[in-house]
Amino acid sequence: RPTPPPTYSYLPTCYHSFTVALLCILVDVIGIQFTAPSLVPYCVSMGIGVDQIGPLYTARYGGQIISNILMPPLADKYGRKVVVMWSIGGSMIAYIIQGLAFRYEGSEFTLMFTGKLIAGLFGGTFPIILTYITDISMPDLKLLKTRITQAVATLMAAPVALQPLGGAIATFGLYLPLLVSAGIAFVGLILTQCFMVEVFKPEGDKEEGDALKKSDEKKEDDSKGPPRPSVWRDTPLLTLGASFFFVAFFIVGQQIQPPLLLERSSFGLEEDSETRTQERIALTSGLVAIPTSLVTAFVMTVGYLSLSKRGVRDETCVLVGGLVASITFFVVPMCKTVWQLCVINAVQGAGCGMFMGAVQAMPSKYLAICWPKDIASGRGVYNLMMTIGTMVAGIPLTMLFESNGIGASYYCTGAAMLVSTVFGVSFSKQIAAKLGGGADGSSTVPDTPSSRRALEKGAMEVEEFKTFLADKLIDTLEKRNYHLW
Repeated sequence: RPTPPPTYSYLPTCYHSFTVALLCILVDVIGIQFTAPSLVPYCVSMGIGVDQIGPLYTARYGGQIISNILMPPLADKYGRKVVVMWSIGGSMIAYIIQGLAFRYEGSEFTLMFTGKLIAGLFGGTFPIILTYITDISMPDLKLLKTRITQAVATLMAAPVALQPLGGAIATFGLYLPLLVSAGIAFVGLILTQCFMVEVFKPEGDKEEGDALKKSDEKKEDDSKGPPRPSVWRDTPLLTLGASFFFVAFFIVGQQIQPPLLLERSSFGLEEDSETRTQERIALTSGLVAIPTSLVTAFVMTVGYLSLSKRGVRDETCVLVGGLVASITFFVVPMCKTVWQLCVINAVQGAGCGMFMGAVQAMPSKYLAICWPKDIASGRGVYNLMMTIGTMVAGIPLTMLFESNGIGASYYCTGAAMLVSTVFGVSFSKQIAAKLGGGADGSSTVPDTPSSRRALEKGAMEVEEFKTFLADKLIDTLEKRNYHLW
């Protein structure tokens, strides 16, 4: 059999590309996080009702469903860099449409809806970026886990800088954060083109490719094995997807609920005009996001990794973090001042940081061992479920606000976080049973075709690989009546 062309060019020390990948994550979320404090006030100032804001999020994440279905296979076929550039370019156009909506009286909602839909169709690059980080980090699993955690922390910590800055810029015009987002997306497009190194090679050279194709055709004729399984039928990934579906209520709630909560007179944000009031609410919404995002980033990068190194199981982190975060959603409606809200948000950030750090890190090794050829598609499964959740979440949260007040909306988010925690713990138990070890599969690796493929791709840590080979050697010698002791 001819030597197959390499699928990946592993560059464990590719730090420049990793930095660019983190920048791409910021560009991907800037249209959500940077504009989050001003979006609700911006819509209200244009005469768009609160009950119409929910459909805007439905359009955004409905388009992202299509994106999550199409982008991972395209990234596996054509490469990560091309797909990321498509996404950033489309997002830039979407931000411009939304930023100019206020100029077209009578068409504001239509333009906002169109802009949100386009943003969704070209969004959802986060699973692609995680796959790219896997490409440049393997076979060092410790480096991979650290980088994945840092990437997720970047995603969660983005509001630390983006939301307060967006709220401050909104005081000069509620539309400005959207136009600034378009400019940043343009800069990100240039940086991606110049500095993002494509290490994924979908095709080898022609001669090797033709020889490999003929060999594969011959092997397929000789074999009568079962058809290749699909990641969409993998029970652990679907369970994780259910967890992410309910996490989406927290993500959407963080964008919709704070501005609506701050409209209460007890917070003292009323001004002499509706526009000035909405601008002040936008600024305060950005400021109260700082405790949540800052603590979330700290717990994910320092707290979770420290606990993981000390042997605390991911399952425990998911359970404790999820419970703490859930409780805070039932307490937030009791807040009467901005300081009380900041304290509760800090506690919420600690719980979310521990929960998200564990739930994002757990599938990395599972995908590398069990689905080495479908890593991007595997990540697309649970990210698609989260996108469906974000598409659905906006409608019940805004409807509950209209009918029963902001308290009911927060209670719904807390209940969804509890359900997400249950599914997260279930996923941890399932992969522990499937990998034959701890929740991260660190104890042992089963001798299966998928694990052997993973060994060939360097998906096991060095010490595990040595143990695996030693056990194989001892078994072989004992079968031949050789005994080492």
